[in-house]
Amino acid sequence: MHAPHKAASYLLGGLGMGLLVATGFALQQDRMSITEFNIGHLLLISAIVCLFFAYVTRKGIGPLSSLFPNESLEELSERIQSEFHEEEKYERVSNAWAELEATVLTSELVEGEE
Repeated sequence: MHAPHKAASYLLGGLGMGLLVATGFALQQDRMSITEFNIGHLLLISAIVCLFFAYVTRKGIGPLSSLFPNESLEELSERIQSEFHEEEKYERVSNAWAELEATVLTSELVEGEE
């Protein structure tokens, strides 16, 4: 398993290469012309954008670096475990408050009936 930034980089690079191949096929079959702008040029522009984002994501810079951090598998595992423990702790506190509230409401109902 690869680090998140490498996996995203591979995915974006593969998508960019696929779009370049599609652009080549469009040019080869005369569905797209180099001289006049049409919808086929969006394939080429998308391919360039994907390849650019693949490069900057691989380097750990750019807008996608916060979504796909440059961290090792051990660091990723530690971060996920700490987030999981924080969530468990929050859930235990919430359950304690819910039990306390249920106890108070039950005692108020009992007092109200007497």
